Amino acid sequence: MVEQVRTVESIIAQENGCMNKGKLPTLSPKLEQLLLRQCGLAPEEPFTGKALHQIAHAVKTISDHYITTSAENIPDFFQNAVLLHAYLLYYLPVNLVKLFGIADELAATNFSVLPRSPQLRVLDLGCGPGTYLLGFLELVRKYRAAFSTTASITWVGIDRSRAALNTAARLLQEYRAAEKTFASPACTGSFQQALLAPAHLRTALRKYDNPFHIINAGNVVTELNPPEVQRLLPEIVEH
Repeated sequence: MVEQVRTVESIIAQENGCMNKGKLPTLSPKLEQLLLRQCGLAPEEPFTGKALHQIAHAVKTISDHYITTSAENIPDFFQNAVLLHAYLLYYLPVNLVKLFGIADELAATNFSVLPRSPQLRVLDLGCGPGTYLLGFLELVRKYRAAFSTTASITWVGIDRSRAALNTAARLLQEYRAAEKTFASPACTGSFQQALLAPAHLRTALRKYDNPFHIINAGNVVTELNPPEVQRLLPEIVEH
């Protein structure tokens, strides 16, 4: 899996100009091993032809749905074990590394856009199985010195899929357990099932009084039509 993922990461890196800088985005070994274990695969054993064929077929199934189905009618992939494993092995790494180019730009300013606050609050809209939350923790691990004044990180993940939220909670718990650097800052989070519509989002976020320092919407905004985005943005900005 690692080599297949890195091939895709190389393509993304070339598109982002990272290859010219000698920077190839990669997942940490801990995260790679975690994803493999979640899919019932042994990190030290190579993929068999049958396993690769099954994953490739499942990836195509997911891709076909994204291409041919409107966002509100896309099925919940995370309720199907085969599709969930394909997502974790392909889509999660491919999407996660998109953060790294942004992080490199922020690192050049020592993350000056982030508040030097002992408590950092992160909101992830349409968090899926925790893709960008895992990516953020990977960045904290990589740029630990930039977060030296951060005592705690608290996140809230919102998604319409309960199965996705359960997967995210499991992945983040195991990642934090495996990655010893997260003894400090302390990391805690919660997940809520909600549609990304203004009324639903308003209800889901009502109990959070303090504003979020980082709000991520991943690929969600691109999957909404312009009127939906215009209605949703005021709710996002308010928090």
